[in-house]
Amino acid sequence: MVLESLVVPEKIGNTRRGMFFAGFIYSTVGLFLAYTVFRAQASMASVSFTAIPLVVVMYRTLRYEEGKDFRIKGNFPLLKEHLHVLYLFLYLFLGLVASFTLWYFVLPSEVGGLLFKAQNEAIIGIRRGVGTGSFTGAQDFLVKIVLNNLRVWGFCILFSFLYGAGAIFILTWNASVLAAALRESPSPMYLLHGLPEIAAYFLAALAGGIISVAVANHHYKSKEFGEIVVDSLDLVVVSLLILVASAFVEVYVSLSLMRLGL
Repeated sequence: MVLESLVVPEKIGNTRRGMFFAGFIYSTVGLFLAYTVFRAQASMASVSFTAIPLVVVMYRTLRYEEGKDFRIKGNFPLLKEHLHVLYLFLYLFLGLVASFTLWYFVLPSEVGGLLFKAQNEAIIGIRRGVGTGSFTGAQDFLVKIVLNNLRVWGFCILFSFLYGAGAIFILTWNASVLAAALRESPSPMYLLHGLPEIAAYFLAALAGGIISVAVANHHYKSKEFGEIVVDSLDLVVVSLLILVASAFVEVYVSLSLMRLGL
């Protein structure tokens, strides 16, 4: 309860710095507990220990955002309010990435290897998939990236709808994988397409979570439920557009710049 109480959605206001440090603290504690308690499975346990307090924070935020559908009329003002929360969650994500990356660099190699074993295996799997020869040319690679991102995007919506804040586990995992990639090949180009991609996932999670909270609170019986559904669909459409755009940036901008050594 102590960690979850660090962030109160109704009072977050402009505390982007607070969200960043909350993510940093949550992940630091998660890494320490995972290595201490579940050393053999520390790479996955650290994601779980980090995500557990974030689930509470995410659920509180979803309840707060769902309440806006009753207080704010009009799609554009409502979308603007949701985007404000998106910025805060991006800072939370950056805090997670900063913490994971820092500790991976600072800790002894054998400790870091245990804490990021599954993440490194995931990166190897992704690279093998890219290098199989099944995809030749930028357009084919773009299709693969889009399809892979759509799969994660769909899981974010599904997990948030079924579990309220379930997508936070996927997002925490992505933060740890990004940290492992930065440890192996430090480049700001990962963030060039990574941040829009994560923003799309957060918006998708927000859309699924808002409907989930509405159903859990029996608001589907109210006349405002239709507005809640429309609001969530707006978030889904915006997140999908951002997701596709981030794939274009990854293929045609980020990878090109990384080949140049940037």
